[in-house]
Amino acid sequence: MRKVPWMVLLLLSALATLALAAGKGFDAGAVWQPKQKDQEKFWDDMRQCGAMMAGGSPGTFEVCTGEAMRKHGAPASAIAFNKATGGNAYATAFREMGTVDVMEALNPFQANSNDQIYFVNGTPAAVSVDAEAMKLDGSASPAFLALQKTYPNAFIFPHAKAGSLQMAQAKDGGQSFTLAFPIVDGCHACARVGEATYEFYFDAAGNFTGTKVAAVAARD
Repeated sequence: MRKVPWMVLLLLSALATLALAAGKGFDAGAVWQPKQKDQEKFWDDMRQCGAMMAGGSPGTFEVCTGEAMRKHGAPASAIAFNKATGGNAYATAFREMGTVDVMEALNPFQANSNDQIYFVNGTPAAVSVDAEAMKLDGSASPAFLALQKTYPNAFIFPHAKAGSLQMAQAKDGGQSFTLAFPIVDGCHACARVGEATYEFYFDAAGNFTGTKVAAVAARD
């Protein structure tokens, strides 16, 4: 297969970004999986991109992962989604939810829990649920602090349970998404001692305005 020059890939990526800006957004057409017979080679190519992540110049990593996907048959829409995630993930399922939608994805570079959730078609174009969750530590929640009195090493593990996703329409026309995150006793593989519910809010125009800990419950 003839290799496409990286400058051409950058141009195609820029055109895909312009298409998003024009309002075409992401949909089920961005969902992609490598063919079974190509999976081992695809993962080898992605690992090579991962090896260059730390020392690569800005944009180089996402161009590398986009090229790996293209080489294994990914359409332009799938590569555009990968670019929107910074090269970190490719889409595996799409859920239409309104102005802002939900994309399930796989992150081959994640050490724990490769499955990911992104809010798409708002601003920014792709918001990582787990990345936003990592910015909160639960310290503002009295219920979480109370739980820590029993489990001093407890922390909220920043990986959402996809099956817990719920969406409510706000009075101002925005969207409020809630997702459950496990509370673990010291490490990601340790006992689960509770569950935290995070709320992600987008205004009526689809702008992401922030995340908060909406509820904390100890495990029965």
